[in-house]
Amino acid sequence: MDYLIAMICFLLPFRITKILGVIIFWLAVFFDAIMFTIYFFPFIDLSSLRYLLPFFSIAPKIYQITTFVFLAYALILPIFMKKIAKWQNPWLATAAIAIFMMFSVVDKDLGLSWVSSQFGFYKKVSKSNFAIFSQKMPTLSPYPANKETASRRLLQPNSDKILYIVAESWGSARKDSMQKDILKNIYQQENLLEFIHAGYFDFSGATVQGEIRELCQLRIDTGFALNLLEKNQFSTCLPNVLKAQNYQTFALHNTNGQLYERVDWYPKAGFQHIQFGDGMSGLTRCTAFNGICDWEMPNQIMKTFSAHTNQKIFYYWLTLSAHNTYYAEDIKTTRFQCEQYGLNPAGEMCRNSKLNVQLMDSVATLIARPEMKGVEVIIVGDHMPPILDGEDTRQHLRWNEVSWLHFKIK
Repeated sequence: MDYLIAMICFLLPFRITKILGVIIFWLAVFFDAIMFTIYFFPFIDLSSLRYLLPFFSIAPKIYQITTFVFLAYALILPIFMKKIAKWQNPWLATAAIAIFMMFSVVDKDLGLSWVSSQFGFYKKVSKSNFAIFSQKMPTLSPYPANKETASRRLLQPNSDKILYIVAESWGSARKDSMQKDILKNIYQQENLLEFIHAGYFDFSGATVQGEIRELCQLRIDTGFALNLLEKNQFSTCLPNVLKAQNYQTFALHNTNGQLYERVDWYPKAGFQHIQFGDGMSGLTRCTAFNGICDWEMPNQIMKTFSAHTNQKIFYYWLTLSAHNTYYAEDIKTTRFQCEQYGLNPAGEMCRNSKLNVQLMDSVATLIARPEMKGVEVIIVGDHMPPILDGEDTRQHLRWNEVSWLHFKIK
């Protein structure tokens, strides 16, 4: 309906209505773009877009290209509409469109609407619980005792050196052989480990919910705006607890710290030393949010452990490169053969698996390093990988399950 109103304004033989038509058309395209985005990311709204706009330059290329397509459409189509309007009898065309709209309104009263307004639909969606949830101050509550988290597996008393990795989009493969292949280079060094255990548990939520689950044993109940919370609400988070036991606490994330307001809540959670990808130079960047590639990070981690050999360390790393949509240009590994496990070699599940292989292989390089002796390591997925290309996810991945791996270097 939004476009029909714009077309009527175009067809009327008045300059002011044609200008109004362009404005209405641009608004219609704008809300179409928002609804297109909401189709894939239901938590996005105008407030979210204002927040994410500063990160557009580091967003995945597919997001940038889609935005430019909408802009080109919005700029070029009015020119064609103006030309078409000159070819028609404006009064006859306007009458025909008005009749069509009248019938559509009548049909809507009968529950048989032919057309509707994206603006009206956006207003309805933006008032949904999920959209409101993304803007509200969170309520943190203890994570259910009957729900598993990887951090509950940490050795007691705590090891003096801990490396804790929350792995972006690491789900759980249904085939044990596929899961073992992903972790192959770590298991090949089992003789250098005191122990190694692996498994999976159920979880559904966003990355930041996975972080709070692991770091704080808390559940986010009513919002994502963690920057609005007071420091004392993070008092039981693992970094704060370990800091009180004279640990040096480190946090590392490959991209901008403004995402999910990590630059604000990481210190509240107890991290003393924080590094974000936007403050790091000289390292290879991958496509996902123009962040530092995962395989660059183990060397940075090793340097930190090397520089603090006589101190207790808790080192937390939130990975990035396996973020949807799993870019082929970021994949360097050749050892994982997707066809062997029935995965489409050109599909998202295949690319996600290869990026996870790449991550695990890079972590495996730390095991033999003398600087890493005695380090307890946990790797756990934040959430299952979103697969948007239509491949049957449930055939290959356990639905809403994340994997974990726990080992200690001798």
